[in-house]
Amino acid sequence: MYVQVCKRREGHRVVEVTQTIRYGDPGRIQAILDKTGTTINTSFVERDNLTTRTWNRRFTRRGINFSKDAIELEASLHLAKVHRNFIHQHPALRKRRPSRIRRYDRPTPAMAAGITDHRWNWLEVLQWRPTG
Repeated sequence: MYVQVCKRREGHRVVEVTQTIRYGDPGRIQAILDKTGTTINTSFVERDNLTTRTWNRRFTRRGINFSKDAIELEASLHLAKVHRNFIHQHPALRKRRPSRIRRYDRPTPAMAAGITDHRWNWLEVLQWRPTG
């Protein structure tokens, strides 16, 4: 699913925001928005961009690690995304365990989405081979 948000500005003020569905079923997109209680906006993309720049120094301008080679930049981006989704335990996704001890399960985003059932380590990531 892909939705485009365009902002029209006059001077320094946003005067109009248009939302266009570029790919995907409009009914399914609306069902997801109703379920989460959100609207289509750029805050999720901007948060993702900020996290990427923070975790991956190749995106930081005027830094010693700034990437000039597109192949190395793309490889670095993929590794950062795999780390964020399969290895890093996100504190906002924590769930209380059904026991008397006050402990929490801290899943990764891939675990929360149901893509995997465990937290991966780097050895698993580097040995993984796609099927098909």
